[in-house]
Amino acid sequence: MTVSTVVATVQLAQLAFYVNRTINNGLTRARALEVMTQLALYTGWSTTFTALPIVKSVVDKRRNQVFRSKSPSVRFVDHCRRGPSIGHTLTDQKPG
Repeated sequence: MTVSTVVATVQLAQLAFYVNRTINNGLTRARALEVMTQLALYTGWSTTFTALPIVKSVVDKRRNQVFRSKSPSVRFVDHCRRGPSIGHTLTDQKPG
């Protein structure tokens, strides 16, 4: 969310810091591409293309580092996309 706000308001001096923080919290290269694609559509191409070299630079510098597998928030989003697993839905529980 913060990266989106920083890009949308063109506060590029802060962008590298926040991209590094999101990588620390589990952002992958693929997810960074998704974010920048969505930002291009919602904030405008020129805003996103101004920010893209900064994001690319940070991601490339961190490329050789081990990314965390998945942060809790990413696991939650994945769970929401695929739906609850069998045995873990509320409908599986017997009333009272």
